[in-house]
Amino acid sequence: MKVLLLCGIMVLSGVQAPQTNSGVIAGKILRSGGAEGIPGVEILLVGPLTGTAANAATSNPLMIAEIAEGGGVPQVNTTSANDGSFVFRNLVPGQYTLRARREGYTAASPALAGGFPTFATAPVVVVAGTPVPAITLEMAQGGTISGRVRDPAGQPATGFTVTAY
Repeated sequence: MKVLLLCGIMVLSGVQAPQTNSGVIAGKILRSGGAEGIPGVEILLVGPLTGTAANAATSNPLMIAEIAEGGGVPQVNTTSANDGSFVFRNLVPGQYTLRARREGYTAASPALAGGFPTFATAPVVVVAGTPVPAITLEMAQGGTISGRVRDPAGQPATGFTVTAY
């Protein structure tokens, strides 16, 4: 880095000006079927996606979990506030995927292959100079099954498989 003194003004050479990109993705995580926000949801923003990753996210947003874990795709995360709101700022234009996850919750809609995934997803496109509409993801609180398996003498039984339908 070079420092030049011009007319009493110090000029730093070789330093880039900070980017002033204003891309913002904001929204809320809501309980399924209601307007109540869910606090403490882990939200992962994956992207911007290019090439194969962008095509995979478009055809099946659930695949983005595998793409992100494979490395090479930028990721940033946050946690939803008490009212379920979240925001990601200073994003470059491109295609992104949001993944929201919280213990005890599932996506409110079933996956393409059936069943309810443990996270909700949404593809989002950031276009320069165009505001991104607020994102709303719904999650359903899961149930809990508990109990004890005992042998005829009332003692805890071992070696059994328990299946719920």
